[in-house]
Amino acid sequence: MELGVRIKQHRTARGLSQEDLAGKIYVSRQTVSNWETDKTYPDVESLLLLSSLFDVSVDDLVRGDVEMLQENARANAKKLNFWGGLSLASAALALLVLTGGPFLFGIPGTFFVTLVPIFVCAVAAYRASRIMKSIDVATTAEMVAFLEGRPVNRDEAKRKQYRKCVAIITIIVTVVSGCIGAFIGLMAYKAGF
Repeated sequence: MELGVRIKQHRTARGLSQEDLAGKIYVSRQTVSNWETDKTYPDVESLLLLSSLFDVSVDDLVRGDVEMLQENARANAKKLNFWGGLSLASAALALLVLTGGPFLFGIPGTFFVTLVPIFVCAVAAYRASRIMKSIDVATTAEMVAFLEGRPVNRDEAKRKQYRKCVAIITIIVTVVSGCIGAFIGLMAYKAGF
């Protein structure tokens, strides 16, 4: 990305240290360092403050980075879709084998057969969660919307609703996982393991 280089050029041209710049735009020195080394990308508010401080337009500041941001967002969406789909499919397969294996397929020892899709599900869910943590989806979405001239959605009520939905889904997944675990334990107990 070119933004980090531009921030550093404008900062040094004005004789500012990273700490001085951080104080003027209300962020930490480490945040400025992360921007300059392209580890993170500034949010919309920080970009507006930077453009005002450096007397340049936001377009001049982020020139060339729009396409890269959009490509990164598409690539991350593909990765999330793949790992999320794999997690869901392997969980469904594990449930199918557990509940219908002995009856539908006549497979003895379904407990051990079920461990493979459960393991795949756990790995896929872990990979998806790592991708979600590594990117700041809200900041990237806000950035792309701002640069394309669309309104930036900062509705706190929607964000709170989203957090509630995530909490409810987490509780549901935990309860379902507990039920599956209890079922596996019961099957193993009945099978004499």
